Amino acid sequence: MLERFLKTFELTPPEGGMILIGFFFTLILAKVLGTVLFTPFQKLVERREALTVGSRKRAALLIDEAKRLNERADEKLSEVRREALLKKTKLVTSARREADGLLARAERESQQFLAQERSKQAESLQTLKEAMQNQTSSFAGEVVSRILQ
Repeated sequence: MLERFLKTFELTPPEGGMILIGFFFTLILAKVLGTVLFTPFQKLVERREALTVGSRKRAALLIDEAKRLNERADEKLSEVRREALLKKTKLVTSARREADGLLARAERESQQFLAQERSKQAESLQTLKEAMQNQTSSFAGEVVSRILQ
């Protein structure tokens, strides 16, 4: 049967034996090369792939963490802005109240001052009127006495 198979391909029995020996040597060589060369290379590629995938996952995690930190920072910034706005509003309100109080006080003081000055002016005017009446009476008496003389 082997001889018929070999005749189909026009081979002789020694050539068929050489083919079998070559086939076995090829299997042995493939096994040795697989163990020595291909397996370490495959492990190296798998390790590199694992590192690449791991790096991608780590990068994705870092990006997610950065987003969370940015959101947290934005929230804190918004909170600080709200607090600052409240403080500003309170300060402005307080300043307005104080300014209104100072203005009212100044108005009261100026009204009191004006009232005092008007009173002083009225007294001065009254004193001047009395002095003028006295002088007028004395001039009139003098004029009458000179006329009658």
